[in-house]
Amino acid sequence: MEFGTKAGFWKVGVKGVESKKHQDRENANYTSSAFTLAEPGLAGAEPEGYMEGRYRYGPTINLGALQEFFRDNPSLFAYDAGSSNSNSKDADYDAKETVYSTYGMASVDLSDRVTLLAARASSAPSQPTRP
Repeated sequence: MEFGTKAGFWKVGVKGVESKKHQDRENANYTSSAFTLAEPGLAGAEPEGYMEGRYRYGPTINLGALQEFFRDNPSLFAYDAGSSNSNSKDADYDAKETVYSTYGMASVDLSDRVTLLAARASSAPSQPTRP
């Protein structure tokens, strides 16, 4: 395409996206001071090559071993009804987001340089609610 005697192009676009998310979490929190994650077998191995070896990640959690320890040692844990209820309600939400976006772009060659002109407009109303 040409703009007068200059080569270039133009294009336009429109996009619309809608997303809905919901979380209704039920926590069961327990307290204990009878053990630490330093107990043999409860920590997992440190990931190898984390950030290409530039940094250490440190130990991880061995989820299977912790679940087994919890199941096999119920006397070490006390159910915490207050924090279970609080954490369950604090994490609940319903959200809907709708995004409309339009754009226009034009490029014109000016001698050995390129001039790029662009415009974009977006609208993203969101409606988060708590159940």
